[in-house]
Amino acid sequence: MDQQQVGIRQFLSRCLKVRTAARCQLMRAYEAGWVQYTFAVPLAILLWLSGCGQAELKGGLEPPPDGLQAISLRPGSITLAPGATSQFAVTGTRIDGSSTTPAVSYSATGGTITAAGLYTAGSAPGTFGVIATQQAGTKADTAAVTVSVPTSTLTQLVLSPGSITLAPGGTSQFAVTGTWSDGSTTVPAVSYSATGGTITTAGLYTAGTTPGSFRVIATQQGGTKADTSTVTISAAPSTLRILATARNFAIGAAVRDSAFRLDAQYRQTLATQYNSIVPEDATDFWPIHPGPTQYSFAAADSLVAFAQANGMAFHGHHLAWFQWIPTWVTAGGYTDAQLRAILKDHITTVVGRYAGKAVSWDVVNEVIDDAGCWQNNCGLQPSFWMIHLGPEYIDSAFVWAHRADPAAKLYINDYRTETINNKSDTLLGLARALKARGLPIDGVGFQMHLLGQSTPWPTSAQVQANFQRFADAGFDIRITEMDVAIPDAGGVAVLAAQATVYSDILNACLRVSRCTELTTWGFSDRYNWIPISFPGYGRALPFDVNYQPKPAFSSLLTRLGQP
Repeated sequence: MDQQQVGIRQFLSRCLKVRTAARCQLMRAYEAGWVQYTFAVPLAILLWLSGCGQAELKGGLEPPPDGLQAISLRPGSITLAPGATSQFAVTGTRIDGSSTTPAVSYSATGGTITAAGLYTAGSAPGTFGVIATQQAGTKADTAAVTVSVPTSTLTQLVLSPGSITLAPGGTSQFAVTGTWSDGSTTVPAVSYSATGGTITTAGLYTAGTTPGSFRVIATQQGGTKADTSTVTISAAPSTLRILATARNFAIGAAVRDSAFRLDAQYRQTLATQYNSIVPEDATDFWPIHPGPTQYSFAAADSLVAFAQANGMAFHGHHLAWFQWIPTWVTAGGYTDAQLRAILKDHITTVVGRYAGKAVSWDVVNEVIDDAGCWQNNCGLQPSFWMIHLGPEYIDSAFVWAHRADPAAKLYINDYRTETINNKSDTLLGLARALKARGLPIDGVGFQMHLLGQSTPWPTSAQVQANFQRFADAGFDIRITEMDVAIPDAGGVAVLAAQATVYSDILNACLRVSRCTELTTWGFSDRYNWIPISFPGYGRALPFDVNYQPKPAFSSLLTRLGQP
């Protein structure tokens, strides 16, 4: 029996098992062309077999109904994240109760849907719809799609620094980082708590006075994540020297010969607080080389011996400067060739005497014409050496110093170059030119005399940016002569402002890896050069006239104790 015969038999069997009216309904369906068993059988034969007359089919009866009774879209509702997908599908129910998969067209809001029913959620959250509509028909169904942005959760919170040692009263800034379930690294909102000291809502911890091991805790606000750091408060206030040495940093002071010889407390404070010294004047041309064939090494020898006895570095200051040249040189009637020989002998003799003892030298000092820079015409200082020997004296001075002590680091030193300006630009250009010519220049010294009565003090960021470009050019950096002048009549606020400047400049240096030292020009207001030139501004150094530490000292101590 072929397929057509099987179909006819099944159809007739269904007709004969139901009442006549139902048979006629099936016949109308056949006539409409939807029954799945429709084959090329003459309608008259089927009418005769089913017992339905032609009049029963058309005489005043309803028009033939659509064979598809309903369609169902699945899933009926779903929640998706932005960009997620879901496969939709339809099933159909025909009038005889059978199921089918009708041909439909899909449409959607809140995202896109393919002809095959694959929906992709958009980025906007909300409730949207997917609609399946019967092709060439009227049946349809709708599904609800909710697009929701998933809530990201904090998976890890890290508090830094993880551990730190502070002197009583020292401070440290704590901060947190976070990792979230969606991969982001947004800084989480936290609450801080601490033992052994106090901590602000922004994470600034101040150590108490009781020594011991304590904790700082950061706890996620509205969550459960937390992290803990250890704070060790040292048993006694530390010294600048201890903290600087611990981080391989030089904290230095310029030493005045008369105070060094006559003041025991001066020497004691110097040895206790500092790990590096530089003579204020003992190695200048005039004191150390007072006559054509005469050298006076006693003062410098004493300082070098003191440094060696106390484990301190000795830095030699300066070999060629436009000031402090003795009159036997400037008024001696020498030819330029003779002057060149005098300068060579001076550098060779002085550096050679302290070879292996002096770690570094300011070879040339203040060679940039400051007056010209104020007029935007920076150039070399028209010094005695410049006039008689030309700019080549700078090159020669570095060569002679290096030959006398190949191990010593050699610096060029200048003032008003602490920030990026036309003078520091000129200094950087000169240092680069010396290095490009193969001269043995190791670093650049920044005097850092900050006289706040006339210009604003530089910020830490300004100084750091300037230092960084010298470091990037391959030079070591030293702060060589720092002092911060404040008025004698100023009160507590002025001392606090001075302390902030000292801390800011030290901070700028510590943040540049090649900045290796901060030296102040003196350390006690008892011996201070500034009032001589700037009356009324005699409190420029970290210790007062009685060797009592000022807020400036405390700020340096605190910053040295921080990372």
